[in-house]
Amino acid sequence: MSPLRAPQARWSRPAGRDRIRRLTNRLPGRRLLGTLRGLVAEARATARQATVQRLPEVAAVGRRLVEQLLGEPGAECRQVINATGVLVPFELAPRLPAAALERIRQRLSVDGFAASPPVADPSREEAALRLLATRAGAEAALALHNPAGALAATFAALGGERAIIVARRDLARVCRRSGLGVTDVAALAGAQLAPVGHVDHLTLDHYAAVVAQRPAAIFCIRGGEFEIGGSEPALADLAALAARAEIPLVALLPTAPLLDPPRSLPSENDPSRPRTDAAVFDLGVPTVGGALAAGVDVVVCDGHRALGGPACGVVIGRREILSQVAATPLGQVLAADALTLAAIEGILRVARDHESAAGAVPLWQMLSAPQGALRSRAQRLAPQIAACSRVKRTEIAPGVAYLGPGKLARDRLDDWRILVEPAGCSPAELAAALDAGSPAVWATIDESLDGGRLVLSLRSAPAGDDERLALAFTQLGTKPGPPAPG
Repeated sequence: MSPLRAPQARWSRPAGRDRIRRLTNRLPGRRLLGTLRGLVAEARATARQATVQRLPEVAAVGRRLVEQLLGEPGAECRQVINATGVLVPFELAPRLPAAALERIRQRLSVDGFAASPPVADPSREEAALRLLATRAGAEAALALHNPAGALAATFAALGGERAIIVARRDLARVCRRSGLGVTDVAALAGAQLAPVGHVDHLTLDHYAAVVAQRPAAIFCIRGGEFEIGGSEPALADLAALAARAEIPLVALLPTAPLLDPPRSLPSENDPSRPRTDAAVFDLGVPTVGGALAAGVDVVVCDGHRALGGPACGVVIGRREILSQVAATPLGQVLAADALTLAAIEGILRVARDHESAAGAVPLWQMLSAPQGALRSRAQRLAPQIAACSRVKRTEIAPGVAYLGPGKLARDRLDDWRILVEPAGCSPAELAAALDAGSPAVWATIDESLDGGRLVLSLRSAPAGDDERLALAFTQLGTKPGPPAPG
């Protein structure tokens, strides 16, 4: 046997094999392969320096691999209760509905084992995209890895020798998940941009002056993480201008929902009458279907915010243009995988309209939760949290929640909060203790209150998390009860 060849050894403990299998199924392949290569290189270097050149047994390498993977920051997936008041924080993976998780499980299931990657099924994937297009009232739909990739593939399909008209005020917009601006995306796609208008003033005439130069398309953004003051033309006016010039209009709608938000919700006792405490929300941007109805040819949006589903980029609109987008190298490389499409299909099967979505999709449940229900939850949870030994007292108060971390006024929703005054520690120390717990709790700190308070917002934490939220405080210790009589 070669002195540098490991002896043939089998992993003798089924528990060890199961532990490695669970880790490898959960961790990215790049991290797993990099860690394993490092261990092999370390073992070879040690063997060369030893008197007897012999590599460790496979079992020892396996144990060392598990130790390193468990010791890496972020190697373990943590359960997090989001009580920040931000419904869609970028730091957390989206919470998927049960129907989407079931579709993913079905796609992974092959003879009882997880297939990685799952076997391609073009007919199933095309059915998911057709369903997505139908829900939006469009001819066709595509799903890509992220919104920046979806926009880049669209630019690559439409750009070329002719420029794409874009408002000068939109050049600074950034796709938050990727950190890429519009100019970065255009450079990636090899597209030319023709900026028009001023940062604080934009009219239809600014676009009309450049349309005469026969551009490739008009591109605009509605919504997003921040707002720019000043006037801008309506989507319908831009669509009419693009139609007269016979060029497509592309709209990026980062915060647009796919479904029309409810204007009123029925009462539980009398379905014919609206509920007075219902959350009637308006995100201040047109829906995807509304933009298409206004004449937009192609809409690019965020799958998480539009569907309440996986974080991906969605392109919806005219079939002719979407065929060109799918045929580009970027469209082929960045096409969403089978599991993402399975999740999208699962959501759309149960989210036929806003009422069914509010009953099945976690994001829409948070958006449409009535104020009365949030207040009842706060009243029920506050005494349980006050029983924690690191809590001096609690009180409940109305507040606001936001769709995204941009915290824009148009994304504001009414909320109820639990204000926690710590005992024997600062709000920051209590927040750190909760973050380190299992489950972890993410909260905010309000320094404007006397001495500062830890704030738990309940709209961003679904009602199903209430028991675990109380448990997170209980694990920090409980106050002694009253002495026993006699």
